[in-house]
Amino acid sequence: MGYQILMNFIVAIVWTLLQDEVTATRFIIGWIIGMLVLIPFRRMFIKRLYLYRVWAIIDLTLIFLREVLIANFTMAKMVLSPKLEIKPGFFAYPLEIKHEVQITVLAGLICLTPGTISVDVSDDNSTLYVHAIHLPECEKTIEDIKNLFEKRILEVAKS
Repeated sequence: MGYQILMNFIVAIVWTLLQDEVTATRFIIGWIIGMLVLIPFRRMFIKRLYLYRVWAIIDLTLIFLREVLIANFTMAKMVLSPKLEIKPGFFAYPLEIKHEVQITVLAGLICLTPGTISVDVSDDNSTLYVHAIHLPECEKTIEDIKNLFEKRILEVAKS
């Protein structure tokens, strides 16, 4: 991936220097041209084109921001309601990811989402223990985490 970024950077620098004036806008245009130049040569690289990883990171970030907004509105609704109807609880989340960095990212995303907090990871890195302030359906919560966060973390790692 580093080699691809270096090649893209070189194309952007050459493009910028070939212009009448050196500006940040011309460098960005050169960077975009460099990305377009890399696409036809993607079969020559051992790893996937770095743009896949960039897109996967952007996708994970956008999904996370959406979930944080939804969780904030849900928490505000719970707190501001006249009768506090919550069902707090712990649940064991079975991990599909096994690398410690990926588990740390998932635990961080869960902690940063209002209403949930990661408590512990099992010794064999197969289970993440999570506390939720409102846990009406444990299976739905597990499925949401798997589909929204864990799947995208695996996509970032695969790229």
